[in-house]
Amino acid sequence: MKIAMLISQFPPSVGGTERQAFLVSRELARSGIDVQVITQRYQRNLARQERVEGIEIQRLGFPGTTRLASLFFLIRGFFYLAFKRPRPDVLHAHMIAAPALLTWIAGICFNRKTIVKVACSGPYGDVLTSRETWYGKLKLWSVLKWTDCFVCLTNEMEQEVLKAGAKAAKLVRIPNGVDTQRFRPVVSEEEHIKLRSTLGLPAGRWIVFAGRLTPQKRPGVLLDAFIRCKAMLPDANLLFLGDGPEKNRLEKKIQAENLSSRVLVRGNQSEMDAFYRSADLFVLPSAAEGLSNSLLEAMACGLPCITSDQGRGELIQNDRTGLVVPLDQPESLSRAIQDLLQNPTRAQALGSAARKKIEEEYRIETVAQKYAALYRELVGSTA
Repeated sequence: MKIAMLISQFPPSVGGTERQAFLVSRELARSGIDVQVITQRYQRNLARQERVEGIEIQRLGFPGTTRLASLFFLIRGFFYLAFKRPRPDVLHAHMIAAPALLTWIAGICFNRKTIVKVACSGPYGDVLTSRETWYGKLKLWSVLKWTDCFVCLTNEMEQEVLKAGAKAAKLVRIPNGVDTQRFRPVVSEEEHIKLRSTLGLPAGRWIVFAGRLTPQKRPGVLLDAFIRCKAMLPDANLLFLGDGPEKNRLEKKIQAENLSSRVLVRGNQSEMDAFYRSADLFVLPSAAEGLSNSLLEAMACGLPCITSDQGRGELIQNDRTGLVVPLDQPESLSRAIQDLLQNPTRAQALGSAARKKIEEEYRIETVAQKYAALYRELVGSTA
């Protein structure tokens, strides 16, 4: 069976959608499925074609992320699929974006089955952001009408796609997954301490945020919450891992509050598993999430987690697998941080429950098996 993954950007891009596309593609390739990724050549230094961990990657178009670059990717992608032999059995797009348009157009022209994975819901989600422009509305209407199947991560996504006009029979629920062998709990306090030393983190307990530093993720809310509780937690520190437009604002406020020794902004990191295992608490106060990669990874590492009631993506059950606080309420978030850092037994119990949930429901091997079953169902194959 041959599968083509169509996505605007692919690793080394570090977004959550891109990371999931890589994880699923790699696991499918390991299981014997022929996987090719067709993506934009969004940076000039990226190879036009390469093979990474069993995945064939084809980068088309010219560098950039403009609408013109997306249009050129559509045109190049169509002709690439037109002349490719043998053609993929299934065209699988990630997000309702330019690759989803290419997917349904090529699917109709070349008689191929099509899948679109919806990435997010709410004000930052695929449906509502598509409705902001006439082009987006046309894209949304055409994708909903002509795509064979939509993969939704959560019930909220399903409801949005249904209300937008998709048929219920086209919807399938498959969650994001995580590599539970890489992202795992520490085995001892000695490993915990050694990791901190290796990563250059000073002594003390560490609260970690991981994600894009954008308004959607609400890093400023976390900083405000930390400022409120820092006096009650004199050994606690805060670490931001990620980059984005909010970075400068965060750094200015950190300096203004004289917190440079207790609050670090480290940017994007390749060894995220080590940072999670070195931490004591993970916090993600987002205004919207699909099914957060960083939250999946932190839970897989057995970290106690706090998230907002808009960003948990069905992962966190309050007081069972983590804590849930109201969106944009730093006071409530501050109290939750104090609660877990001052009650290590409770924090450990929540972290253990989080790890168990991930092992039971979100292992990447299980997620890839669900996609393979969906592909076989669509093409009527038992391969």
